Amino acid sequence: MAHAWPRIAHLELVAGPLRHMHPRVMLEGIPTSAAHCPSLRTLKITFNARVVPELRHTPRVFQAALTCVSVSLSLISYPAPVTAFLSTIFPNLQWIEAFYEDLGIDSQDENVEAEAEVMGSPFVWKALETALKILSAHTVFLSEAPFDVHRRLKCSTACL
Repeated sequence: MAHAWPRIAHLELVAGPLRHMHPRVMLEGIPTSAAHCPSLRTLKITFNARVVPELRHTPRVFQAALTCVSVSLSLISYPAPVTAFLSTIFPNLQWIEAFYEDLGIDSQDENVEAEAEVMGSPFVWKALETALKILSAHTVFLSEAPFDVHRRLKCSTACL
């Protein structure tokens, strides 16, 4: 499917509020699709991020256009390895959207028992978003550092 739309900038692939069904799309499939969509800036998809592939076993993909992912009800257990995985492939990713509205829970229905993992996922994704923003700011700082050092050295030698 990604081959068909190489210039796509926004893509939504969400089935709907299915809090009792686990997504079949795995995290390991996201980079391959993104590699074929270099202009993709926003992605809305439900996927399973409980299993994080090792980066050394993942095809080397670098997609700098993606800045926002809406994860809907994507399952996640540990944000740190997912953060490392996503930030390596999508260095400009800064926004993660996860909404309780996607749980499909009616406020009038007191008998609804959603799975604890699904209910907690939005909080875990928000923690991941915070980590991505910190990593992004740190990366910008590091990428600017050599220029600043070079400029200072140039100014210092010019004054001699």
